[in-house]
Amino acid sequence: MSAERVTVSFEPAIAQRVRQCGSRVRGGQSGYLARLVQQDAVREAGEALALWYAEQGGGAVRRRRADRSRGRAGPGFVTPRRGEIRQYVPVLPRPGQSLLRVIISADGLNQASLPVVLGLQVVERDPGSILAVRLGSLGWAVVTTVEAVLKSRLGKVAGMATAEEQEALNQALKAALDLD
Repeated sequence: MSAERVTVSFEPAIAQRVRQCGSRVRGGQSGYLARLVQQDAVREAGEALALWYAEQGGGAVRRRRADRSRGRAGPGFVTPRRGEIRQYVPVLPRPGQSLLRVIISADGLNQASLPVVLGLQVVERDPGSILAVRLGSLGWAVVTTVEAVLKSRLGKVAGMATAEEQEALNQALKAALDLD
């Protein structure tokens, strides 16, 4: 992929913020701006998918939009962040079922009006696999359990994956999905 040079102008405070954030990410200022553009594209794609879902009869999206227009989020609708470990409230609880999920979808997708996010089950015991990542005292995230999780089924935040844990999750997901 070839890079194209683009010249932009910002107010001094914004330019300072771009320099500051760019100093902490791979690719510097260009990498930081590229990441913002990618996040925006994911958010737009998520909204387009939410509209498609609503047209197919996905009532949860319509209800959520109506609740937003009245100035409240609505019961059961949360906006999780990538790396959050949340309680999961199943419709039909089963013995031995994991009641924690770690959110792995991009924040742009999480913020969209979609009724779901992507998550992994967090289990109590080490499954003994390189495709399981330890999440502190909360358990092990198993990447082979990737699933669409209804936002309305997510409860309180139980914890947040550290930067190291999130990187280990990224690597395990890349290995499981043969991405690189």
